[in-house]
Amino acid sequence: MYYFGIRIHQNREYLYVTQNPSVVQSANAVFNADWNNRKAPAFAHRVLVLSPGTSASQLLEVIDQPGPIDVESEELGPYAVILDALAAKGRDLRLILPANINHVGQRDVAFLRQHGCQVRLMPVKPIYQHSKMIVGGSLAFIGSENFTQASLEDNREMGLLLNGSSIGKLQAQFNRDWARAGRHG
Repeated sequence: MYYFGIRIHQNREYLYVTQNPSVVQSANAVFNADWNNRKAPAFAHRVLVLSPGTSASQLLEVIDQPGPIDVESEELGPYAVILDALAAKGRDLRLILPANINHVGQRDVAFLRQHGCQVRLMPVKPIYQHSKMIVGGSLAFIGSENFTQASLEDNREMGLLLNGSSIGKLQAQFNRDWARAGRHG
């Protein structure tokens, strides 16, 4: 069962509900490892986009897929690995960030625009852009990972790679958000 593009306390979030035993077992194993101050088991890294550990390479897989990609994030960087991959997409990248990004975020936006990337800033009201999502033609990502070095290499963050019918649902919500962000500059 899927729920996408929901509003939680006036935030844009993406929620994925599943009974897939691999995903459920992996998420439970990560919780238990964290609770007991241990490393997450290796099998969880194969099922989940999990940081620290494997998330940057999995996000690059989604970014580097052929064709256009759409991205929503609360934060960007500075993290050259992700920024350079996004910049390489040029006009094939549409990115939405919240309008209240800091000076580092503004610098990252200028860098991406210099590479032809399309960037829009979502007003913080009525819906604050808090979600983290990448969607392309065949692969997508949703999760808690901001596209920053701290989030991808230091913090405990978790997400999923998705395909199939999830692609269309994520794309539809992104298009609604893109239109909303476009009305505000």
